[in-house]
Amino acid sequence: MNYEDIEKLRSELLDTKKKLADYAMMHNMLNRISSIESESDVIKGIYEVFTILCAPAQLIYFPVVQGAFDQKEYLDKNFLHQEQEIQELINSDIDYVWADSQKGFFLKIKHINEPIGIIKIHEFTFPEYRHHYLNLALSITQVLGLAIDNSRKYNKLKQAKEEINKARKAADTANQAKSDFLANMSHELRTPLNGILGYAQILKMDGCLTSPQKSGIDVIERSGKHLLNLINEILDLSKIEARKMEINSSDFYLSVFLNSVVNMIKVHAEKKNIEFHADIAQDIPQTVRGDEKRLGQVLLNLLSNAVKFTHKGEVAFHVFKSGSRIFFKVSDSGIGIAQDDLENIFLPFKQVGRHARTIEGTGLGLSISRKLVRLMGGELNVQSEQDKGSVFSFDLELPEVSDPDEMRIIENRSITGFKGKKKKILVIDDLLENRSVLMGLLLPLGFEVVEAVNGRDGLDLAYEFMPDLVLIDLVMPVMDGFEAVRLMRKSNQLKNVKIIAVSASTSLSHQEIISKSNFDDFIRKPVDFDEVFKALETCLELEWIYGENICREPDCISDNLKLVLPGRSDLESIYQYTRNGDIMKIRQKIDEIQAKDVQYALFAKEMGKLALSFQIKEIREKIKGYLDTDHE
Repeated sequence: MNYEDIEKLRSELLDTKKKLADYAMMHNMLNRISSIESESDVIKGIYEVFTILCAPAQLIYFPVVQGAFDQKEYLDKNFLHQEQEIQELINSDIDYVWADSQKGFFLKIKHINEPIGIIKIHEFTFPEYRHHYLNLALSITQVLGLAIDNSRKYNKLKQAKEEINKARKAADTANQAKSDFLANMSHELRTPLNGILGYAQILKMDGCLTSPQKSGIDVIERSGKHLLNLINEILDLSKIEARKMEINSSDFYLSVFLNSVVNMIKVHAEKKNIEFHADIAQDIPQTVRGDEKRLGQVLLNLLSNAVKFTHKGEVAFHVFKSGSRIFFKVSDSGIGIAQDDLENIFLPFKQVGRHARTIEGTGLGLSISRKLVRLMGGELNVQSEQDKGSVFSFDLELPEVSDPDEMRIIENRSITGFKGKKKKILVIDDLLENRSVLMGLLLPLGFEVVEAVNGRDGLDLAYEFMPDLVLIDLVMPVMDGFEAVRLMRKSNQLKNVKIIAVSASTSLSHQEIISKSNFDDFIRKPVDFDEVFKALETCLELEWIYGENICREPDCISDNLKLVLPGRSDLESIYQYTRNGDIMKIRQKIDEIQAKDVQYALFAKEMGKLALSFQIKEIREKIKGYLDTDHE
């Protein structure tokens, strides 16, 4: 082997070594490029690869989108005159073309045989390696194409995610706006309903009502509750859709609960002359754990519908134990449902059948009932045949409670008072109607009650009055209920006072209000007196006195009964309130005097009528006349 052969061999070895080094470098660079998510960064990586590989004087990338040169994406406007040449390469079956007498080349970058870019590499530092550079470039076009395609897909996915997030935020904003509107609407409707239903309950407690009067009050109460039920249905649907509906489990007597449901439905069935049968198995647990309120809501909806849509025949209610679950079934011989409408009945605001337009209600009951049953771990099923009746059924896991002794039941009798020493209650609410309802309930039962018009007024009065319990609204001017309670809990004198929130607000759940704001209990407006009694019994550890409703209306007292004036201190208090123009304190004092003894009924009637029409001057003159009279 001569010297020339050795030199040739050495040159070939060096050439091979360079090519191997180029391939190794290329491999490392491609690994890095393949993991880049931005297309612009991928292109920068490609530039870096070819710059290190062959150090060209000119290196240009032309994006290709859907088979065409994408001028909008191309930044270097000096080379747009080459558009025709580039487009011809895109449309051809070849992968490259030489340019300017092989001083460079245009290279097609492909992915799954589809062009996605063109690279122009021109004027190499070592032109003798131009074929080597071309071979290297051809060998990696598929990898480069994959990297660019991945980056474009990632960009589309990123844009899609951003659009989804924008849409989700817009939907959340819209849902929040809807929830805020419904909450405000509910508050505005519940507030007057609190007065309507509250006084209906107070009037029903009067033992001297005539039958027509009782019937009229029943109509008022029934109409008010119907409106309240419509409001609750709309709010429940909104909460379910927003996934804010909560299931609050507690221990309750299942048999007592079922008997209450049966008794309510029995009244409606009797009015329509429909037979109603309740078959409650003897082996069901006496005491269970579950959401008594929501279960009652579902059963009353199903049973009420059964009575509503049955014009003759019967409605049956079956409850029995099925394994570890309790099975509930409501069947009727009513108008039934066509097979095509069976799923539609569970759609919100949907009423089906030929009687749809003549039936009262929102069409939300069954939709809410199905969702509530699912939240409680069951499934509401329906079987029906038109003109033959329907059967609704579901089963729930209601664990048996082994120690029911701690639970107490409010007896279904009239409460006329309580045993033990007198209890003091502070009522804080900015609306006179709301305070009057609670005062009208509590004063006749023997509670000492004072009232305040906002949180600040209530806080000051609490230090002076030192109540055993506070009933407080949440939304008030000057100072709301949350702030007032926070300050009470920080006070050494008031921190142990029992506090019950009484509000028409629906933005927070029962548990949120109690846990977040350190209340002892929560009663939602319109107030249900049974809930008030339960809360008072628990917080004040009361033992109720039961009896017949007493006639407290002064008009029922004989007109020949002598006017008896209260003590001088009471008269002086009323007189002072008239000088201050404080009509609320006047009314409160009159209610207190009437509650003390029935002998003051005529005095309370006389003063009450004047106070009702805000005749403060007339009250002051009468009281002054009584004070000027020497009496004890």
